[in-house]
Amino acid sequence: MTNAAHRSLPTVLAALAALAAALCGAPSFADDQPPAQQIVDAVNARTVAVSGFTADLSLHVAMHTFPFLSLTVRGSAAYTRPGLYDVRLRSLPMIARAFGDVSGDAGDPSMWQRKYVIAVDRSTPAAPGLVALRMTPKSSGQIDHAEACIDVATMTVVRMAWYYVNGGSITVDEHYAPVGRYLMVDSQTAEIAMPHVRATATADLSGYVLQSDVAVRP
Repeated sequence: MTNAAHRSLPTVLAALAALAAALCGAPSFADDQPPAQQIVDAVNARTVAVSGFTADLSLHVAMHTFPFLSLTVRGSAAYTRPGLYDVRLRSLPMIARAFGDVSGDAGDPSMWQRKYVIAVDRSTPAAPGLVALRMTPKSSGQIDHAEACIDVATMTVVRMAWYYVNGGSITVDEHYAPVGRYLMVDSQTAEIAMPHVRATATADLSGYVLQSDVAVRP
């Protein structure tokens, strides 16, 4: 595995660890594709009550290029607002130790406006009820642009995609389930297509413990 390929692996986990929390319910908009700022504000409004969480994580990674690694590992994921994620995986073989401790904020909507210029992507056909946001980094780096697909009925991020200047991409689809009064990601599927690296990954999250800034009345 080349150094460039090896460095892409923590990025995969950072993307997988980017978990969007959302309150149940949905706001209404005046048109089918409201302005990007309105969308981001609505997504953030639904996450503001959750100041942090911990969850159990089961991750399966299948490498479709050398070294053709396939493994399932377990660990934990944690989030502290704003944008601080931490993933810890246990019992890793030597070749996969790069997965051991990773963190990232790429998938946290509360951090998007700090890092990206955001606009509704009207060039990308979206299914009914979905809106695509194109996010261009404010400073140059490895990412050319990112795309976020938002379900406007629940204001959840159902897909994130990162497109790299080297031609690679990482796409993460997210599924949600209720945890108390909140919608939380319970599973993710990633497609990784980086130079010299092709892989798929799935993650299941359970056992959530939420920290909330909103007092819960008996």
